[in-house]
Formats: sequence, C-alpha cells, structure tokens
Amino acid sequence: MTYRAARWAALAPGDSVRLRPKRTPGERVETTVVQLLDRNLADGLGFVDDAGEVFRQFYYDLEIFTSPAP
Repeated sequence: MTYRAARWAALAPGDSVRLRPKRTPGERVETTVVQLLDRNLADGLGFVDDAGEVFRQFYYDLEIFTSPAP
C-alpha cells in the first residue's frame, strides 16, 4: 500500500488512512474513514473510523492511501 501526506480537509468517507500522533510517541494507526465530524459542531476537523473511534486533526498527522496506477 502506498500512502501520501494529505490535508484533513481532503478526507471523504471510505478513504483508507494512516495516522501518526503529533506530539507524543506512539504507533501508526491504519484505519478507514466512516463518517466526517460536523465542522460546525466539532472543535476542528476529524472523523470516526469503523470501530467508532474519533480522530482529530490537532492530535494526528495524516497520510491517505493512493492506489497504484494500473
């Protein structure tokens, strides 16, 4: 799988992403975006994954899966 750095605003439901904590040591997390958080109600960009965990822009660097060219 190939990942590239991406902006949080570019996320869409169904995207496969890899996240790395910004300010603390930790493992990279690979997951799938199921639902985007409402930008008007949430305290920043973020999403919910298939396990129900919430990820927010303030805490993670984001890479998005890019499929190889055919």
